[in-house]
Amino acid sequence: MLISRRAPTIPLADAGAFERETRRTTRFRVALAVLIGALGVAAFLLARDLGRFQTATSAERSSGVLVLDLSWSVGPSRYGQIQRTLGTLTAHKERLGVVIFSDSAYEVVPPGTPPVELGLIARFFKPHAVPSTPTPFPERLIENPRFYDNPWSSSYHGGTQVSTGLDLAQRILDRDGIKHGRVILVSDLNESALDQDKLTQTLLRYGQLGIKLEIVDLSGSRGGLNYYSRLTGRPTSLTVAPSTRISSSRPSPYWLVTIAVALTLLLAGNEYFCRRLSWRHRLEAAA
Repeated sequence: MLISRRAPTIPLADAGAFERETRRTTRFRVALAVLIGALGVAAFLLARDLGRFQTATSAERSSGVLVLDLSWSVGPSRYGQIQRTLGTLTAHKERLGVVIFSDSAYEVVPPGTPPVELGLIARFFKPHAVPSTPTPFPERLIENPRFYDNPWSSSYHGGTQVSTGLDLAQRILDRDGIKHGRVILVSDLNESALDQDKLTQTLLRYGQLGIKLEIVDLSGSRGGLNYYSRLTGRPTSLTVAPSTRISSSRPSPYWLVTIAVALTLLLAGNEYFCRRLSWRHRLEAAA
């Protein structure tokens, strides 16, 4: 059986003289306990909301793939529209993967890549002034010296097989576990006749899987868009979310640091002002 033993005490005849200090100390301790509890709850809520925001934002930003046509039919006359499209997506903070294709396809960056990467790709489609004394580096496209050669022009500058780019985009969405993803196709839609059957199957599969296909038609022809819309079962015009979508009022981690400092000060105050009474030994000098 456990017997509770109190620490030895010394009875004081004038204990009543400490009644005022006792009430003050009790009030101080209650106030400190309330403040410490409130700050603890606030820290918990802020940390929880911060985690939820980061999870939701990651899923929202990593929901699409840009499929860019670099085939021979997409020449420098179409580069201005490509550059404007990439610039618009960059300005709206779109975190997209990028696939380039002609008669084969290649993944440049995965979904969720920071928007600045789209800006780096866009610079290959922006015209530059031709110097009076051209230098051999960096190389420029032979058909138009106002544009720098991009890293993929030698390997992906053949025929147009749209199905290869769309197939790779779908596989990327499956790999990253992105359900009902978004694919943005930037192309002149001048697909090869040999690609028609495979493209038709790919578009039907997009409709079945609920993949949203959006198209920037570099040729300006509405006929191609209608064909894609009919097979996927939904409109294919490009939509961009407003830039305010990702600027949010998420709790800043600095608030957690502030709360932690405040908790530390309150605990220190409790230890200092609410400590036990102690008597100091005084050495009286001999008379």
